[in-house]
Amino acid sequence: MSLLVYGIVEAGDVAPTGRGLDDRPLRGLAEGPVRELLRRRRRDLLARLLSVRGAVEIGIRASWLGHVDGVPDSRPPSGGSYLRDRFELRQSARRVASVLEPLTSLSRGSRRSLVPQPDLPVLDAYLVDRGRVQEFVAMVEQLDDWLEDVELVCTGPWPPYSFAEGAPV
Repeated sequence: MSLLVYGIVEAGDVAPTGRGLDDRPLRGLAEGPVRELLRRRRRDLLARLLSVRGAVEIGIRASWLGHVDGVPDSRPPSGGSYLRDRFELRQSARRVASVLEPLTSLSRGSRRSLVPQPDLPVLDAYLVDRGRVQEFVAMVEQLDDWLEDVELVCTGPWPPYSFAEGAPV
């Protein structure tokens, strides 16, 4: 038998609802096969819960505006031109990321992924206090107005997935 742990919460939190893997019902587990894991990692897990308590995750996706793929050139690009294009794309992604820096002052933490692709330069996740979500979203809207060639899309609030151990952005 295998057991898949979806999350760890403090005792007394709301019981899990919904469906898990293979449409199986979710259930809370206070005792059982994962008890030793919980006991061994108790301090670490409690510290992690404390670090996200009262906060949510807000995702930011920056997309280039007006990006239209042209007709591909029938000639293969030279290695030099390919590398130059990649460098310029990464520099543009860094420029967009620098404009987003004011968001860090409204969050407890952030995770950033520069994605120098023709359509998606930056993916960010921010850990934001629940009480500051409106202020954070207002700042995103303001930054979106400043960026002429980029559209910012704000998603969430979500549980703080990106701030769990080993979680990718």
